Amino acid sequence: MSDGPDETHAPPRMADVAALAGVSLATADRALNRRKGVGARSLRRVMEAAATLGYVAPEEAAALIAPRPPNIAVLLPSGTNPYLRLLGERVKARAAAGGRDAPAIRCLFMQGFDAAALAEGLRRQAGWADSIAFFAIDHPLVRAAVEEVAARGVRLVTLVSDLPHPRREAFIGLDNHAAGRTAGWLMGRFCPPGGGAVGLIAGSRRYRAHSERETAFLGLLEESFPALRVVGMREGRDEAGQNHAHALALLDGHPDLVGIYNVGGASDGIARALED
Repeated sequence: MSDGPDETHAPPRMADVAALAGVSLATADRALNRRKGVGARSLRRVMEAAATLGYVAPEEAAALIAPRPPNIAVLLPSGTNPYLRLLGERVKARAAAGGRDAPAIRCLFMQGFDAAALAEGLRRQAGWADSIAFFAIDHPLVRAAVEEVAARGVRLVTLVSDLPHPRREAFIGLDNHAAGRTAGWLMGRFCPPGGGAVGLIAGSRRYRAHSERETAFLGLLEESFPALRVVGMREGRDEAGQNHAHALALLDGHPDLVGIYNVGGASDGIARALED
């Protein structure tokens, strides 16, 4: 018998698992903690080594070899738009309810209407995320970031406002051309037959959703209701305060104003102006 400590029963370390599997310690750590960046072959070797050494139980090793739940980042513009705030709250609630085998979800609010900030956010989240869903801005900086991030294997989905690009997987949102034409038809039906001025308020034409709705709205009015005179687009950046000020200016500047089409969000600001 030895008077010293018994080294033969020391628990295995992650470094032992890495050595037996023939991978780096960083790879073993990513595999055992189900993080991205581990190939299927390396993952299997790490789990076989971990089970052999008793670092994890065989059934746990088998579970860890199964496909890892994806990491999903959701990037939304900040501001007072109630729809986007509600969407963010629902995404965060879903993230909080997730378990070990559920997707890991992050929801981040970016500076709205800022293409550089969105491009930076896409690149930053690509290090963690397997997929990114984002409210797109149609801008060269964003397109370059999409190309770069998709080339790294991250799957991209646009929300609400699209960015047609061969590397984005899908768009989740309205047919904005149809939405704009529907708004134009409703405006024409509800306005007096004698015509008058119609104002437009949008978040920003940088959002393809807003520019598509505007174009379709104008086209429908020109085709079917030529007596209505559009008095120009104002950009309120989906902020209730700015939309309130724009609506008041339209009411003050155009005595024959018969309608306002809010192309974007934050309708509460316009409603408050009408009440005022």
